[in-house]
Amino acid sequence: MGEERWNMWMTFECSNIDNHPDDSQVGVAILTNGFYGQQVMNKMNEMVCSVCGEPFLEGYNETALTLFLQHDVERFKRLGFNVLKDEEVLWK
Repeated sequence: MGEERWNMWMTFECSNIDNHPDDSQVGVAILTNGFYGQQVMNKMNEMVCSVCGEPFLEGYNETALTLFLQHDVERFKRLGFNVLKDEEVLWK
């Protein structure tokens, strides 16, 4: 049995978050799986914050439960993350 397509959230916070305006985004929350996890991390190491141009730091990972994906999307948005699927990051 293969790994589920969406089973992990990876978060990346801007390394310069303390200098962001109060209402700006803090980083990116990416929905992925273990297969693409390393590729996501590599790609995010190359990307910079759209608010200030500084690099991202890996935040934390958590399990993505399919039944609660919409709840997670809303929660991450409330926390100030831009929510993406791995394909939106990997194939840019």
